[in-house]
Amino acid sequence: MKELSKRGEVREKINDALHQDMLLARLSNNDIELLLSSARVFEYSSHEYVFSSGESSEHCFLLLSGEVSLVAPYLESGGFVEMDALKAPRIVGATDFLLQQNRTAHVLTKSDVLALCLPSKSFQELLRRMPMLVYRLCQSMAEMVSALLKKPALPKLKLKVLDQFNPDVMHMIPSPLLIQHQMLPLDLSGNLLKIAFVKEPTKKVLDSLQEVLPGVQPYLYRISERNFQWILQQQGLSSGPSVEASNSPSFSGLPALAAPAPVPAPAPAPAPSAMDTKVAQELLQVLAQQNNAIQQLHVQTQHSLQLQAQQNQAVQVQAQQSQAMHVQLQQALQHQLQSPISVASGASKGMVQV
Repeated sequence: MKELSKRGEVREKINDALHQDMLLARLSNNDIELLLSSARVFEYSSHEYVFSSGESSEHCFLLLSGEVSLVAPYLESGGFVEMDALKAPRIVGATDFLLQQNRTAHVLTKSDVLALCLPSKSFQELLRRMPMLVYRLCQSMAEMVSALLKKPALPKLKLKVLDQFNPDVMHMIPSPLLIQHQMLPLDLSGNLLKIAFVKEPTKKVLDSLQEVLPGVQPYLYRISERNFQWILQQQGLSSGPSVEASNSPSFSGLPALAAPAPVPAPAPAPAPSAMDTKVAQELLQVLAQQNNAIQQLHVQTQHSLQLQAQQNQAVQVQAQQSQAMHVQLQQALQHQLQSPISVASGASKGMVQV
């Protein structure tokens, strides 16, 4: 990395990048001058870190040229995962200082890169001058990216990455170890090892890799088992004998697994004795007696239910008769109340007049 002056050709690249970036394209000339007054320009070589996970997020960067990788730590077992490839012009590193947290990922150059380093305070001041919607969208995107980086998945091995496959790297790792853990080393540049796995590696697997190649930083990818087996065949490796070799004392330091003992054939069942026959007959008699008792109980239950039904029927008939008598009585009373009252003539004659 080296710092460059913000003049001449570099200044032209800065202006081009500012006008091409979707977020910064509407900056006024005064805002651009404010941005550049505290900004610095750095040139990076290929496979160089712009910043690393865990560092303080005091700056963000505007890529002026080149391409970088967004690399997240693979927390489950160690190693790193390439999340995305970012090309210029692009702002990188703004996520963390928007959330006021340390770096959650690495940014590694994939080629020669020219980047404009922006202090976080100056960049936040520019965001405050923009519409509130843009600022909130930036925060939402930052929170989304931060959530994705917390648990990254192994990226599938692309043909571009597979084109970087270096067969010589395979000879640095014992073939039994490669076959046992189904891992394929692709390329080693400095201490950066690109390696693909059929299944997600555990911490124990990556620790064993560190024992063979101490100090390497593994960049993890996923490869299909079919492609893994095909590459093994192309390199003259066979999974069958190698897996057996991985169980040998020379590789793992553990005793070889003994062949399983033959399973004896089951002994024929003994013929039943006279005592067994007698016990079986007695058991059958007991079961028959219990069956008879159950049938008698069933008959008694049915008889009781029939009696109960007859009683219920008699009660219903009595209730119907009582209801009919009640209706007749009501009708008689209503008839008497509606008929006129007649006065006997004898009674009227016997009245005393005053």
